[in-house]
Amino acid sequence: MDEEGRVLSEERRAVVPGVPVISGLTEEELVSMRTSPGPKARAAVALIRALLRSGNALAAEISEIDMSRPEGPVLYTVDGVEVRLGAEDWDERLARLEGVLAQVATQDVSGVDLRFKDQVVLRRGPVR
Repeated sequence: MDEEGRVLSEERRAVVPGVPVISGLTEEELVSMRTSPGPKARAAVALIRALLRSGNALAAEISEIDMSRPEGPVLYTVDGVEVRLGAEDWDERLARLEGVLAQVATQDVSGVDLRFKDQVVLRRGPVR
């Protein structure tokens, strides 16, 4: 996907993407992205931009952005931790996430929920 949310051609070689993989778009949304990206695709691009603004350390920790949830994007870290980000205030929530990931790196945390104002909810247990 390019900066405007349009689908690029398929990559035939195995590559490591420089940004997270976007998932959770329907077939119809993928087809329409060739001409006019929908709201989910535009939101995914905006979120990637916010991730890149937050700094390389955090952007490198996120492997996937799932856009399928009605309550907002869900991020997955390279370690498999699910992060419920919510639909707004991404810059502020991503700043909190960076601190949280550093603190829970050695703990048994499978999920982080940042959807609540000034609150972080951790889900304990092994990563699925």
